Amino acid sequence: MAGLLPAALYLMCAAPVYLCAQSPPAPAKAAGSAKVSSIKVSGSKKFSSADLAVASGIQPGSVVSREEIQAGADRLGALGWFNHVQYKFNTARDGGVEVEFTLDDAPVVPVAFDNFPWFTDQELAQAIRGDAGLFDGTAPEGGDALEKMKHSIEKLLGTRGIRGEVETSLVAAPGETGSVQRFHLNGPLIKVSGVEFGDAVARGDAHVAERLSDIIGKPYSRLTLDLFAYEYLRPLYLSKGYVRAAFGAPEVRFTGDPRNALPDTVSVRLTISPGKIYRWGGATWTGNNAFDAASLDQMTGLAAGDPVDGNKIQGAWNRLETEYGKRGYIEAKIEPHPAFDDAAAKISYRVNITEGLQYRVGQIIITGLSPAAERELLAAWSLPRGEVFNRQYFDDFVATGARKLFLNSAVHFETVGHLLQPHPETKLVDILLDFQ
Repeated sequence: MAGLLPAALYLMCAAPVYLCAQSPPAPAKAAGSAKVSSIKVSGSKKFSSADLAVASGIQPGSVVSREEIQAGADRLGALGWFNHVQYKFNTARDGGVEVEFTLDDAPVVPVAFDNFPWFTDQELAQAIRGDAGLFDGTAPEGGDALEKMKHSIEKLLGTRGIRGEVETSLVAAPGETGSVQRFHLNGPLIKVSGVEFGDAVARGDAHVAERLSDIIGKPYSRLTLDLFAYEYLRPLYLSKGYVRAAFGAPEVRFTGDPRNALPDTVSVRLTISPGKIYRWGGATWTGNNAFDAASLDQMTGLAAGDPVDGNKIQGAWNRLETEYGKRGYIEAKIEPHPAFDDAAAKISYRVNITEGLQYRVGQIIITGLSPAAERELLAAWSLPRGEVFNRQYFDDFVATGARKLFLNSAVHFETVGHLLQPHPETKLVDILLDFQ
């Protein structure tokens, strides 16, 4: 009878059926098939249901078997965008089948287009969206989606007669704690012939000029340029109070022998927006008990109205943690939150301090030394059990103190393994030193 599911699939769909993406099953005869009345994809915060439905390969109006729905789930699962893919199907009012996929987004990282000077980032992204479909400026750590992206870029390169293989790799993001998915072309070698800076501060700095040999004459690489900006340009601008300086994407101009079909060198202009010079507007403190506000202000080494040295600001927070560590607060956390007054060109901070417990010295456990050498070390150690623990003393002793102690003796070691084992219930911290 027209519009009815075959009996086998009808029985299978009379109640919702939940299944997961899996490895493609061995070919088998389908139990039945039915027309897809609707398809819905939920659970992803990155992509729309409509785009994901297309990626599944199942379309409303098509006739599918249970195996083909499973194959659609497998296609989504293989992309790498999702940790899990589940699906269910149910009988629709029109006699067809309603299909729903439920997804769980997998971790992603930003995309970095490394050495494609023929195209802007926008052109590369547009090519991926037009060909591979799912793309939002990030990429999964692996999966079919990466292969689709690489293929899309290779097709775009082919429109300019550029041949080569696009590779991907997870690399550290310059100046950040996370990673990026680097897209890199193994193809024509493009070298940097010159570098120009878009701001006078960078153009006039001798140290920056000395470091240009890291770039000029070397293969063109966006990641190398980003690292250069982070390691040399950013500290320069921070030191002069340009705490909101921004470094844009490099502008590339092809140079080289005009007789070559494809230019083999580029001149790079690094764009810089320095912004205003900001002055110190002070700090407000919360959570501090071991030190009062006046003491904390003095520790920062910053005076109201002074031009802000961004490098010194970071140093100030590090000093605070050091001072807390000297008082036994080895778990103290400093959380600074900046507030910019653009009209007055001032920067102030609201600093939340989580001091934690104050620890005293517990057991000192030493391994790797003879009994005589251990006694000599303990005699030189100036933090007895029960004394307020001093993290600075401990770090200095591990770094240089122990080596100086045994400098002219028969005791030899390469490294000092060290570990602090705090006991919150007793507020004691055990010290473990392993001489290797």
